[in-house]
Amino acid sequence: MSTQPRTAEQIRASIAANQSALATSLTELRGEVVAIADWRRQINRNRPKVLAGAAVAGFVIGGGIAGIQSALDLANSGYYVYLLEKSPSIGGVMSQLDKTFPTNDCAM
Repeated sequence: MSTQPRTAEQIRASIAANQSALATSLTELRGEVVAIADWRRQINRNRPKVLAGAAVAGFVIGGGIAGIQSALDLANSGYYVYLLEKSPSIGGVMSQLDKTFPTNDCAM
């Protein structure tokens, strides 16, 4: 099955026959490129607002030793921290101990 190369006249006729379809395709492609550029421009314009509002506060549930340390780590990273504890005092079980492991130091 051998195909003959097309002549210049055949190529010109094919282009002329499909010229309106090609113009329509190029117009649609141009519109899509403009829409993508506008979408990227919107993202770049709103990026500082999104990043500023993404994580400004943290909630730590539980005021035990781990909760206190987590709250301190978040605060030192620049976040506002809300520490939620169900009892009237923080410290968890640690506040009820009188000696701490491994040194047996006074926990009070």
